[in-house]
Order: sequence, then structure tokens, then C-alpha cells
Amino acid sequence: MRLPWNPVSDDVYVERIRRGVAFGERCRILLLSFNLLMICGAVWLGIEMVELLQKFAQPTNAPAVPLIFVSTAMVGLSLGLMISHAAHGIFSNLIGFRTERLLLKYHDRQSASDTDDDPDIAAEPASTEPEYVEFLQDDSG
Repeated sequence: MRLPWNPVSDDVYVERIRRGVAFGERCRILLLSFNLLMICGAVWLGIEMVELLQKFAQPTNAPAVPLIFVSTAMVGLSLGLMISHAAHGIFSNLIGFRTERLLLKYHDRQSASDTDDDPDIAAEPASTEPEYVEFLQDDSG
């Protein structure tokens, strides 16, 4: 099956997934430690930014309040996105790519059963119409 946005065969796609899962297994500890360091660095940078911005919150700096607010919002947004990305990386590494493993498991099982199937059964065309449509058509007549 070829998809219009991904013009590769199923076997090539599954091999890409297999390589990705193998890479995740080899580098799991490294990726976990990198993501934890990224969260720690973001928290430290956030604390330092609060201390720095408290120095600017003086009455003499009143004309610069909009600029301080905008810069604080941008820094907070970037730190929040960095923490969110790192947390997603940690959870995906801890869970262990379950979806990809299931895809590989079922693909291997399907490819093993394809060699054992009866050629008469494999030659039958698959129905493209869902079963519930046939059910509705039978009741309406």
C-alpha cells in the first residue's frame, strides 16, 4: 500500500520503524539523561530569569514595563515548551515505544502467516465496503 504523502512500501516503512526502535533501545539511558538535564536546565534558567527580572521591577524602570512583560512572556513560553518536549521524551522512553513494538509484532506475524496461507484464500478480493453498510441495506428492503 502506498500513501500519497509517504510514497514507500510497507516493508520499507516497517524497516524504518524497526531501526527507530533499535536506536531507542540502544540510546535509552542517554536519551533519558539528556531529557532530565534539559528539564533541570530549564528550571534553573527560569529561576535565574525571575531573579534578573526582579532587579528590573524598580519604580525607575516603569516606562520599560511593556518590554519587560513581553520578554518575560517569550522566555516563559520557550521554557514551558522546552519542559513539555523533554517530559514527552522521558515518557516515550519510559513506556518503550509500545505502538511501534505492536506494529512490528503484528507485521512479523502477518508476514509469517502470509507464507503459510492457502493460495486460494489469498486470491479472494477483500471487501472494501464495511459490514454495517450491508446490514443497513438488508434491513431497508
